[in-house]
Amino acid sequence: MQTQLGKYREYIRKNAQNLVPSFFVLAPNYNHINLDGYKNAKDYKVVNYSLLRGFFASHECSDDIAKPYYGDFVSALAIHSKEVDNSNFEIMLERLKEAIGAAKEEKL
Repeated sequence: MQTQLGKYREYIRKNAQNLVPSFFVLAPNYNHINLDGYKNAKDYKVVNYSLLRGFFASHECSDDIAKPYYGDFVSALAIHSKEVDNSNFEIMLERLKEAIGAAKEEKL
């Protein structure tokens, strides 16, 4: 059975001409990717979002068009850099804190 990774690999192999291609799978840290079942698993390197976040967080954006969105981009990577996907829990916790704060304000 042909997988999507296999299709990408074959396309690049056919069209890379004189270049030596590298293959990467970008994945959230909480998705523990195991490529052992893939025919050409040795050709792929899994790159977790925490590595990407570390890179982008340590660099500044010099593109004037992208600069206003750069912080949001790095923040979005942070969500996927965790070992467990707690995003729904964290959103609900923040809403609970806001509701408690609002209730305290009403009583004052």
